[in-house]
Amino acid sequence: LHGCSGSGHLLGVMPALAMPSVVCALTYLSSFGVGTMLAMSSFTAVVGELSVQMGERMHQPDVPAKLSLATSLFACAMGVGWTVKALLELGVGRWLLASARRLIAA
Repeated sequence: LHGCSGSGHLLGVMPALAMPSVVCALTYLSSFGVGTMLAMSSFTAVVGELSVQMGERMHQPDVPAKLSLATSLFACAMGVGWTVKALLELGVGRWLLASARRLIAA
């Protein structure tokens, strides 16, 4: 599901289609994957270190855990919101309502 968000994965992978050989394309894709993992790991390490330092300065060692909880809840709420929006735009709500009416009528 993570790879389905946004268009960055398409723009990052599309140049592999223009590579002159399979070896070049696989090398590019491998480098793209490793670079992406390194960037995400570095970002996570920096945010983690900053949250630990913030907790130490505030004399509250549970700050990283509270930040993790808050950001996790926010991410879940965003996911539920986007899913509901997509289902409504696809007309699933009308389909469910029509199905429920048929069940009640039967």
